[in-house]
Amino acid sequence: IRYTSMELIRNFLRGPSGTGIIIAGRQHYFDSDSELVRSLGLRPDTDRLHINDFNESQIREFLAKKGWRENIPAWFPSRPLLLSYLFARGMLEQVISVGHGSSPATGWNLFLELTADREAEIEAGIDGPMVRQIVENLATKARNKNDGLTSLSQDDILGSFQSVCGFSPDDRGLLLLQRLPGLGASSSDDGSRDFIDPDLVDAARAGDIYRYIEDPFTFQLENLGNWHATLGQLGTEVASLRCHDMGFGSGKLRTAINEAGKGAEHGALCMDLIQICKEMGYGFTGRPIGISNTMIQDAAFGDESLDFSQITFQDCLFQRLEITSLADSTLLPRFHECYIGTLDGRTTRNDLPEGIFDNRCIIDSFGDSSQNTAAILALPLSNGVRVMLTLLKKLYLQPGAGRKQSALFRGLDHRSRVLVPEVLQLLTREGLTVRSTVGEEPVWLPVRNEGVRARRLVSSPLGSNDRLIQLANSIG
Repeated sequence: IRYTSMELIRNFLRGPSGTGIIIAGRQHYFDSDSELVRSLGLRPDTDRLHINDFNESQIREFLAKKGWRENIPAWFPSRPLLLSYLFARGMLEQVISVGHGSSPATGWNLFLELTADREAEIEAGIDGPMVRQIVENLATKARNKNDGLTSLSQDDILGSFQSVCGFSPDDRGLLLLQRLPGLGASSSDDGSRDFIDPDLVDAARAGDIYRYIEDPFTFQLENLGNWHATLGQLGTEVASLRCHDMGFGSGKLRTAINEAGKGAEHGALCMDLIQICKEMGYGFTGRPIGISNTMIQDAAFGDESLDFSQITFQDCLFQRLEITSLADSTLLPRFHECYIGTLDGRTTRNDLPEGIFDNRCIIDSFGDSSQNTAAILALPLSNGVRVMLTLLKKLYLQPGAGRKQSALFRGLDHRSRVLVPEVLQLLTREGLTVRSTVGEEPVWLPVRNEGVRARRLVSSPLGSNDRLIQLANSIG
């Protein structure tokens, strides 16, 4: 199919000599380098060029040439093809303007919509929402691996088309499947495909979870027992955004969790739904739910007054778990025989909330996030500088693409808390954070090109001559 679709290009190359020809395309379209040469009919003396992802300065330079002068959010993609496509279609300003003042989920949700619509226009026959649903279905199939990036066979791809569209693809549909957004050739030569961007696959995985919440009784999720990856923070935010836009409330989420909890192999799905509940500001007050034998990348409890005491984790593996120092133990889930790579928010086993972890839980290490905050607050600096450094640490050094405003006050005493709004104004004015306008609670996002500066300030503030130190000195 790919060879046949390149016939016009091969005919151009067989034409009269002396005429230069430039062929531009996606690096991952073909299965291998040899297939690319054969399909295009390239001569031995053909020059081959490729473009790497833009670095920070190149993104700024590229966008500046397109007239963009504002700060660039840290989540913004760095792929030249995607940026050029958005500009050529007149959508760059739309996407980055949305992303500049909103959560990463808003931007990625729009990316998926726009790229799916674009592919549907190129290969007519199905519409954009169907193309997006095919990509989302494939992202679900890719969850059968710890990193959620399992290679997808041609049968997987054809099966997703059949499942979503209800019929087998014709020639136009087969061409569409060769160029689905976000998929590239795997290391093998069997026609399999991999997702090439972890953010895109995480955002796409949210689609099937959203559809399950919409109708948990009839929507069938595939290979639930083989899922080895839960949603990441971005996927959780995209699913929450779509649920919020549809007006789904706590009852809708509770029904989905209760239904998912009926299957012993549904641990990853249950965890996804719980994370979405948290993101939307809901607790879980349904019947007791047990989650077992599930690998969970990142989870946090106790940062808000949300009740998850009906949840029990059994034989689960947490890469990172945070139990905040001010958590109410009566609202926390229970952990039995779990392995925890890093436990943040606590310093030793003696610091654990009573009755939450049994003696057979293994905790490999305790994170130092709370100790770092305490160390910063003990520095011989003005209170304004100490608060500024604490906020930079939370925005740039902790996992996630942003921080809810309530999280920025956590760990600070009363005198420091009153300075947070003024410090946020300073960081916004100086271009180190942008405020999200999506959702009921503001979310503060790091800025893409300011990571090095922020880390330098936090690591060695006493010897720094950065103007931020001087400006923060005058606060409080």
